[in-house]
Amino acid sequence: MTTPTLAKPNEERDIFLYQGTSDIVMSEALVQYRTQLTFDILRKVSRTRFESVIDFGCGDGSNLHSLAQKVSAKKARGIDLNVPEVLSGPIVLHRSNLLECVPDEQYQLVISNQVFEHIYESWLPKYFYVLKTSCAPNGIILISTPNRWRPRNILRILTFRRPYMMQSNKGVPLEQHLGHHRECSYRELQIILNQHFQKPEWSISIIRTVPRMIESRVREVANILVYFLLWVFWCPLLVSASQDHYVVIQRNP
Repeated sequence: MTTPTLAKPNEERDIFLYQGTSDIVMSEALVQYRTQLTFDILRKVSRTRFESVIDFGCGDGSNLHSLAQKVSAKKARGIDLNVPEVLSGPIVLHRSNLLECVPDEQYQLVISNQVFEHIYESWLPKYFYVLKTSCAPNGIILISTPNRWRPRNILRILTFRRPYMMQSNKGVPLEQHLGHHRECSYRELQIILNQHFQKPEWSISIIRTVPRMIESRVREVANILVYFLLWVFWCPLLVSASQDHYVVIQRNP
């Protein structure tokens, strides 16, 4: 059996500084952006304090450090394929394939940002199993993933062009493709999540956000104009025109 592997999450708006071939250092601007956005999403569901956090797909660990401080976590753990390992202290970083990860404890907040879209279809049950078994009763799982119908793609479809997919497959076998396997609409994502997180144990909320582009003020303004001026078009048809879907899944006690 082929061992599943994942590419590092990469976003259309991300700013990365590369060192060598494998070490990725997240820019301070992006760390601040992600931390505040994640905190704002958690505030929408009135959950902003967590004793423990685990981040599947933590990159270099910068965002985990910042978020752990923001939510007052006493311990945090990050999992990624190439993260420099830190095996002691309040924040532990572990180099591992998340699909093979078996956490030895449960966490109040489980994060997996920009990873879902990289998971090959056949491995989705394993991915969700890892997230679920890591989540403590009354805990929160937070997932983010690109929205197919973000403002850029709404404009493309209005000009009779196909939606743009980041890191699309260039022809390699699906199980070897490390880029995006899917970019879901709101309804498509909802169907997938409902299959894997069933009531009454789990409650799902897909949060809509006004799209931002931190590296370009011009593109940010353009996104906001599309978001609001075309509201009557996209809202009934697409439900969400956020840049990314942010999903909050609560494990009911």
